[in-house]
Amino acid sequence: MAASSPVLQLKILAKRVLRRLSGLPGQASINPESLHPLFDPQWYVDRHPEARNDPWSHFHTSGWKTGYDPSPLFVTNWYLAQNADVRQAGVNPLLHFIQAGSSEGRSPNPVFDPRWYQRQVYATIKNDDLWGHFLNIGGLQGLDPHPLFSSKWYRGMNEDVVGAGNPLTHYLYWGGRESRDPRPIFDTRWYRTQAELADGINPLVHYICEGGRAGLNPNPIFRADWYLTRNPDAADWSDPASHYVALGAERGAFPAPLFDGAWYLRTYGDLSVWTLTPLEHYLVAGGREGRWPNPVFDAELYLDRYPGVRAAGVSPLLDYLNGGADMGRNPSDYFDSAWYKRTYLAGEAVAANPLEYFLLRGRALNHRPAP
Repeated sequence: MAASSPVLQLKILAKRVLRRLSGLPGQASINPESLHPLFDPQWYVDRHPEARNDPWSHFHTSGWKTGYDPSPLFVTNWYLAQNADVRQAGVNPLLHFIQAGSSEGRSPNPVFDPRWYQRQVYATIKNDDLWGHFLNIGGLQGLDPHPLFSSKWYRGMNEDVVGAGNPLTHYLYWGGRESRDPRPIFDTRWYRTQAELADGINPLVHYICEGGRAGLNPNPIFRADWYLTRNPDAADWSDPASHYVALGAERGAFPAPLFDGAWYLRTYGDLSVWTLTPLEHYLVAGGREGRWPNPVFDAELYLDRYPGVRAAGVSPLLDYLNGGADMGRNPSDYFDSAWYKRTYLAGEAVAANPLEYFLLRGRALNHRPAP
């Protein structure tokens, strides 16, 4: 029977939602304050001036159908793409989330992962309280909404965020636009340039929704294509960096051919108190401190031999990957980059980093690292 159709049932639920929120049967004019902070009238009008007379009615009757977001905390098109039943029913996605989606463990935006958050609060918070708990309590306590957003790190790096409420709210409203990083593994400025993002697009949201699957990298060292070939289960995630943070780093997975995270942690015992991934320590401090990214890259020698790298505050590995190898700079006394390229890579159709090629293929082919 038609009455048993899930889509029809959802449409009936939507009508009940409108009546409940409006307090008047059949009337869709709802006090926007009852929807705060997911519906932000001023933010909405700033982006859609034609809605100034009645922001909520505009969003409810046509805005969401056009793909407009009611605030940075709710991403309309993403919610519909993630929830086919809501899309097929043709109901207002914001109302659906408030009345049903939240209690069903659905997310209002790509940077809140209910399953990830549930792991941090364990069984103390019921499923229907996850978003509200994070927004009002968890974020302020330093709990993370997503593998790629660290509440503690974000607040620690941005003094103006302390006392300004939920850190994710700050990031989605202002931080992303100001090119602040959500955690060290995601280099916002670098990613914005790589992805050629237009103004108004949040870099992290873009990476989670599109960039990760398109093969874009979250920072200049992480190699998404290489990581995916060695961690096939990462293909089931929205992006490879999230997989690395949630699972890969603990497994000892390499985020790039020249960074051995497991070795890095074993070698530098003082990192036992470090709470983020080993690659993030290297990005934040280890590289500039002359710590080795793997057993064959002598970072201290590199900094001493090429003082301009130290003066620029750039990590040796990043310099080597971004032109240092092409300039003939050597990662150790036992590897001659220029000689190796002339000897073994002259006929390669695609330019390859000499040390990376040696470690991945050259040793097995009995290549010599130097004359």
